[in-house]
Amino acid sequence: MKLAEALILRADCLKQFRLLKDRLFAIAKIQEGDDLVESPQDLMRSLEQIATEFADLIKRSIRRIRHFCLLKVKLFRIHWRNEMFLR
Repeated sequence: MKLAEALILRADCLKQFRLLKDRLFAIAKIQEGDDLVESPQDLMRSLEQIATEFADLIKRSIRRIRHFCLLKVKLFRIHWRNEMFLR
């Protein structure tokens, strides 16, 4: 996954979080006796799904960064060994 893709996915998740938050607050403000427009349970399930997707995105990003850092360390060690050998 490229950085641009990850940023777009992150923005989408955050946008969906905000929309769900607004919808949950709207349900909470309904007067007693009025019918609910949406099911709070359905909204909470959607929120859990988005939170899971967001957590997976973060985990993938951390894994990718960790892999990149390990690769840089290995390349540095190889370069350092070659420098020491050539002296």
